[in-house]
Amino acid sequence: MSVQSNGKQLCVRHRLLILPSKATADQQGKVEEGEVVDGKILPYCNIDKKEKKSLGEMEQEFLQALQAFYYEGKAIMSNEEFDNLKEELMWEGSSVVMLSSDEQKFLEASMAYVSGKPILNDKEFDKLKLRLKMEGSEIVAEGPRCSLRSRKVYSDLSVDYFKMFLLNVPATVIALG
Repeated sequence: MSVQSNGKQLCVRHRLLILPSKATADQQGKVEEGEVVDGKILPYCNIDKKEKKSLGEMEQEFLQALQAFYYEGKAIMSNEEFDNLKEELMWEGSSVVMLSSDEQKFLEASMAYVSGKPILNDKEFDKLKLRLKMEGSEIVAEGPRCSLRSRKVYSDLSVDYFKMFLLNVPATVIALG
């Protein structure tokens, strides 16, 4: 663009400067092309990996915080951190934050037992488990489950010899017949 004033010519060049989207320290993790990032939402992140924690990791941390507060009498995170974690779990659709007090106690007792610091004796634990089974709680449903730490699958199932017998009867009849 050029402008003339009092016989002098002034040249002004327009430059279009395109700035990248807001890149600040409060945005964690990678932003992929085409991905929309809202800098006002703070995901509950894993500091070591710089990425969002998995639902299982967040649930485990939530239960550990409850256990430390109620049974050991110490807080392992601030109230604000706990509230943020609880809110994040609710947004993720986790059922752990919606557990009854008995279900929370059962999960905490299970975790404490595995860590070698039981908070309930065997009789109390069995009584609690039976009560939750009678109420139809999914927490005590027996079946395969996975451990995030050891990356192994565990199961409480037992062999049903009667069903095995019934499955093998037709083959036995055919073989002998």
